[in-house]
Amino acid sequence: MMYPDWIARRLGSAFLSRIGALAPSFHLSPATRQNRTANREMSSDNKTSTQPVAKKKKMNRYKGLLRDTWWLWLILCGGGIIAGRFVSFVFLSAIPISIFAFFYFAIMRYDENGDPTGEKM
Repeated sequence: MMYPDWIARRLGSAFLSRIGALAPSFHLSPATRQNRTANREMSSDNKTSTQPVAKKKKMNRYKGLLRDTWWLWLILCGGGIIAGRFVSFVFLSAIPISIFAFFYFAIMRYDENGDPTGEKM
């Protein structure tokens, strides 16, 4: 599939080759379609036959933040629910704000091992 020069420059050839691989193959001959499906099957077989890779622990930074500040998140969410019930529903916005703040501080302040980052003495 040919793209105009300005699209190729703008998107890059790697991206366009991915689009071409994902595009429907109704315009291809039956032999070409058969070759593509055979190549896909071979590549999927290669993926399953590789050695197992050790899984990374992805949740450690969130566990570390929750371990250190669980009480703060309970106060924020509980206070938002109580104030939202008795004062104004606007206070219920504290809950989604707390969720975004939790993920922000976990990503910025804790490393992959769940330890706080910053100046260590």
